[in-house]
Amino acid sequence: MDVFYDHFLSVEWKNYCAQPLEQFVADFYVSFDAQQTQLPAETFGHLQRMRAENWLCSYRELAGVQLTLERIGRRLRRQINLGAAVTELEQQYDLLREDFGEFFPQLRAHVAPGVLYSR
Repeated sequence: MDVFYDHFLSVEWKNYCAQPLEQFVADFYVSFDAQQTQLPAETFGHLQRMRAENWLCSYRELAGVQLTLERIGRRLRRQINLGAAVTELEQQYDLLREDFGEFFPQLRAHVAPGVLYSR
């Protein structure tokens, strides 16, 4: 669900943030360099790959969601074809998008109490 919600956030980004998604993500990727000395080399390597392959913007497309799920599935102790879950996303797209629309404002209110968020 987390990756599905990342997809919906990417698709609906302009409803939640005035800064374009591409700029937000580019700024986030730049922040990796400032943290390099505080991160294990392996972690920094993963972040570099994330930046090079632009993982965060790839969530806008179902192919990006599928690739992300496949990566997660390969990292599990017992590998699972999580990429196949994209079929469920496609079949339940409107329902899941509606659920995200209810959930995300509640999440924002929880992490920043007192801040009024509108959709």
